[in-house]
Amino acid sequence: MELRQIRYFVQVAKLRSFSKASTTLNVSQPALSKQIKQLEYDLSAQLLHRTTRGVSLTAAGETLLKDGEKLLQHAQRVRDKVAQAAQTPSGEVCVAFPPSLAKVARALLNRCQRDYPNIQLHLIEGLSIFLEEWLTLGRIDIAIMSGTAFREGFMLSRIGQEKFYLVGHPTASWAKRSSLKLEEVSQLDLVTTRGFRNTIDQAIASSGYQLRYRYEVDSISLLKELISEGKYATLLPSIVIRQEGFGRLAVIDVTDPEVTRSIVMAMNPISQANFAHRSVRGALEAELKTFLGEAVIRPDHG
Repeated sequence: MELRQIRYFVQVAKLRSFSKASTTLNVSQPALSKQIKQLEYDLSAQLLHRTTRGVSLTAAGETLLKDGEKLLQHAQRVRDKVAQAAQTPSGEVCVAFPPSLAKVARALLNRCQRDYPNIQLHLIEGLSIFLEEWLTLGRIDIAIMSGTAFREGFMLSRIGQEKFYLVGHPTASWAKRSSLKLEEVSQLDLVTTRGFRNTIDQAIASSGYQLRYRYEVDSISLLKELISEGKYATLLPSIVIRQEGFGRLAVIDVTDPEVTRSIVMAMNPISQANFAHRSVRGALEAELKTFLGEAVIRPDHG
């Protein structure tokens, strides 16, 4: 028994005529008659009395007309829901950020609440080295990662490049300079986070310079305290400098070479078939580009 056969039968039963139903359905009369006979065979019941003046319903036919119309109405509601789901993304999407980009999460949440109310968004914070593993294991759907090298097998969208700046106490001997070469930076006592150290070391690997790290502290607030004491400096990406606010500390360009990191959005290729994942990906890419554009640092040396 097929929905098409039920639809054909309902038209014949309501119009009491094969010829009229044939015209309404735009189906040839022999084809229509064949489908009704097949339906009667499948149900093991005669549904229609055929006469020269038209057709009439048997008791079984009366039952099928009543229930058949309900079945067709239900099927249409299912079609409508499926069509709406295809246009309105829904479901769960898990997005992970490194700590230095976590404030983009709030902008993404606001956008999804506005544009995709049926999507359940889960936001997780973690270091890029962990995000790659979680993405591989399928624990997250989308990861925003930063660095210079990434695992193969992900679908990567490169959002942009971000510069690192030297940040230190305003009384430091170099604080009034417009820029410092990387060679000069390598002579300073630095503190940094583990994640930034990995990224920086990858970025300058071909330069031949090695930086002099005194401490690793995975806390931006503690990093600020150490720098504010005047003993140490650090290298930070522009987003962190802008969103964390480093007050009166000196922010200096680094040159020859510049130190940069790539910001990428990574997805497991399996997620590409999911409409909700693709929708969140588009929203996230737009927010990241806006955020990166606003985070450009113009050091004030005056």
